[in-house]
Amino acid sequence: AKTYMINASPAPTVVGGKNMYENGVNVTLTASNNDIFTFTNWENNETNAVRSVSMTENKNLTAVYSAKDYLAAWDFYLTGNGGRVADFASNSENEASTLVLRKADGTTSSWLDKSKVAAGGYEGAPAAVNWKPLVDNYYYQIAVNATEFINLSLKSSMLFNYNAYSVQKVEYSLNGTDFTTLGQLEMTSAKVWYPTTFTLPAAADHAPKVYIRWIPDYASAVVGTASSNDGTAI
Repeated sequence: AKTYMINASPAPTVVGGKNMYENGVNVTLTASNNDIFTFTNWENNETNAVRSVSMTENKNLTAVYSAKDYLAAWDFYLTGNGGRVADFASNSENEASTLVLRKADGTTSSWLDKSKVAAGGYEGAPAAVNWKPLVDNYYYQIAVNATEFINLSLKSSMLFNYNAYSVQKVEYSLNGTDFTTLGQLEMTSAKVWYPTTFTLPAAADHAPKVYIRWIPDYASAVVGTASSNDGTAI
């Protein structure tokens, strides 16, 4: 898991990489979960996710988590607006997995950073927002190493504000060129998150490279408030 999954209240003053408090301050620690990691206990075997600590001396505390099998994941908590390496990676091969905003000719670009740290999230969740000219046809793409995995599934959520193509296709490829549609989502209302989960076919089992992209159906209607930029978020 990540250290930022433990919230400390009141917030510390960070000095030399250590969280510092005045002597005697009572600190409440809250361990959070995500789709991969579930809090189980603290190092003292307490299982309550909320823990109170009196800062009368230096303390080193450990939160223990269980984990589901996974390849790579992005939670958009930390700052990052392009070529974002996986926030969670199952092995060294997937540590280098990146989320990119690209278009058909291979050009990549940065996006509007709506991470938790940079902007407090976007419409209720940390995110990346396309925010390139709609006519430029940019889309999101990742690639992961599935050599050690079978029965793959993909979970994601999308939203739009301002302009967007209403239908977004979720596709996969084993060579980065020939893509097959896993499914699609239709965004009918602005500022509403549309979650999806799709199962990949057996052909992706043990594949050294699986490409996934979230690409608009350019024949679908453009919805939202008139704007020159693509407001699609992931």
